[in-house]
Amino acid sequence: MIRLWPHHHENPVDLDELLSTIAAHPGCCDEVWFCTAWGFSALESHRNHAKMIGTAAARFRELGIQTGLQIANTFGHGCYPFMAEEGATWRRMTGSEGQTATLAPCPRDPDLLVYTAAMADCYAPLRLSSVWIDDDLRMSSHQGVPHGCFCDVCVEAFSSGQRKDFTRQTLVEDLHRPENGALRLAWTRFNGKSLARIASIIGKSFHRASPGTRLAFQQLTHERFFYSGPDWKPIYDALAAESDRPTGARLGNSYYVDHNPREVLNKAFAIGRQVALLPTSVGQICPEIESFPHTAFSKTPQGLMVESALALAMGCNSLSYAILCSEHEPVANHARYLHAMRAHRPFWEDYLFLNEGTQLAGIEIPMSRDQATRRPRDGDSPFAWASINLDSIYQMATLGVPLIPSGEFCNAAILHPDAIDGFSDHELENFLTKGALLTGEGAFRIQQRGLGRLLGVGVIRHEKVSDLFERISDDPLNGSHAGRPWALWLSAGAAVYSCVSTPGSVRSLGNLEKTDGSILGSATTLCENSLGGRIAIFGYSHWVSWSEGHLPSPSTARWNQFAAAADWVAHERLPVRLHTPTQLVVLPRVAATGALRSVFILNPSIDHSPEIVCEVRAASGGGFLWKTPDQPDHNPEARKGETSTRVSLPSLPPWSFGVLAAVRPT
Repeated sequence: MIRLWPHHHENPVDLDELLSTIAAHPGCCDEVWFCTAWGFSALESHRNHAKMIGTAAARFRELGIQTGLQIANTFGHGCYPFMAEEGATWRRMTGSEGQTATLAPCPRDPDLLVYTAAMADCYAPLRLSSVWIDDDLRMSSHQGVPHGCFCDVCVEAFSSGQRKDFTRQTLVEDLHRPENGALRLAWTRFNGKSLARIASIIGKSFHRASPGTRLAFQQLTHERFFYSGPDWKPIYDALAAESDRPTGARLGNSYYVDHNPREVLNKAFAIGRQVALLPTSVGQICPEIESFPHTAFSKTPQGLMVESALALAMGCNSLSYAILCSEHEPVANHARYLHAMRAHRPFWEDYLFLNEGTQLAGIEIPMSRDQATRRPRDGDSPFAWASINLDSIYQMATLGVPLIPSGEFCNAAILHPDAIDGFSDHELENFLTKGALLTGEGAFRIQQRGLGRLLGVGVIRHEKVSDLFERISDDPLNGSHAGRPWALWLSAGAAVYSCVSTPGSVRSLGNLEKTDGSILGSATTLCENSLGGRIAIFGYSHWVSWSEGHLPSPSTARWNQFAAAADWVAHERLPVRLHTPTQLVVLPRVAATGALRSVFILNPSIDHSPEIVCEVRAASGGGFLWKTPDQPDHNPEARKGETSTRVSLPSLPPWSFGVLAAVRPT
């Protein structure tokens, strides 16, 4: 799917150029999404835009391309000079300090509801293939109001549901009290219901006039936007209630240029989490692949292809692009994108067919749906409870350990300290009964909550690190790396933790030493708790990261420590274990039986990888194929053992990817 902006149906020259360019690249596009008028125009303007869209849509249909629609504004993306305001007669959204938004409405204002229904009625008779509500349908990040809506109407409605008598001031104060987690969760759920009312109105208009139109929503990442609710399910439920067709979901936000290319992983993992939390009413799932501001210097064709492939690996079943919306470039300048999309299409279709009915498998990066209940910590800014940043763990995926956002086939968990704060004691016990990778900070927080028994060791905090370092131990998991040092000043002055226990009850992969030779305890620790769970504790706040940007830059010994510990906590049941010390992202997918179906592998570096040697487990036994977009499939060298198969794969070029496919027996 390719997103369009109003100039594509307003300007005949732009439309002609777009049609001819797409026609010259057959297979690059199945559907376009036209765009409603910018801002909050008078209804007559919407009717005129609808007429122009109808004329342009007929020309795309002649090419066999479906025609959908994007509702550009429900709450508005801001107050830009080109955004019309004459239709915005409603009460504005109110912030926590009493400020009002420049343009964004209160979601419960009657004038907004009437306008939204009338606006949708202008476009619904076009009988389009789909309608996508834009991601401005949210309760935070609006111009002038970071978090809303605290107007008298919304506060009174929430108060009634809570059987309390809040004012704006008392509600804000109570939301920020550490002990009021249940109130914070209730407020975010209230926000979600406010949004669902808007979606219901749009869905009703379109289904009444065009029952065949797919109703869909362009949602945002949970990590940053659970101020709008624990998930986006209320919106999808509202759309599903208005239609008998499966709904659509476009998953996104952030990463609009690829100048810092590893940020694509943060978005990919956030998309994977969104896939896992979608309700069963959703049928079509696509990522937001955008190169804002839609210029030739925003993203490269190869960067777009990597982003696309990662989205499919995370569970999307279609692709959407916002790459040529603006008028900054002639469409011909974007033809290289369309060429790449057309060229990769056979690979993508093959990959989707291969993975039908599968799920990601590996070590989960969990986050509570009730994260808003976490107690604010000293120094937190207001509304810090409404978001979480897991990027430091997402970047750990470049070490070749199969980390996944969520899934049923999770062998263990890797717990971010802030995610730990969002889980109940019972939830933490469930994680630690199976297996978990923790930072020292995370383990220390568990201990502070009185749950130290779940760790199997005691955790000690060390503030002064200038004279401390880790020395890799002679544990068999360290192999030939025993004796190597790891300097703790790489932790950027953050606290360091060590573990102490009864002698012989833990395995130390590295000791915390002072420069005078004395040992303060175990710096990297493996232990089994009383529940039978396996726990690995890395005594630094940032895993194996260099301080600048928290990017993983380990030594080979540290890489081996992490890979070995990850496999150990998973009871040696990871679907794939990488044995080549190099930078790779590995994403296995398994069938409902747990049988391995495929392993997506990305080289996220600017050099060719070495030959890749990996140990594959739980494969079906029918052999393997190595698949890349630009080379014929071939059978890699594979040596079958008792419980696994050792597979040798060729070098991957910089920022390229391939798929190891498990061939099912005939």
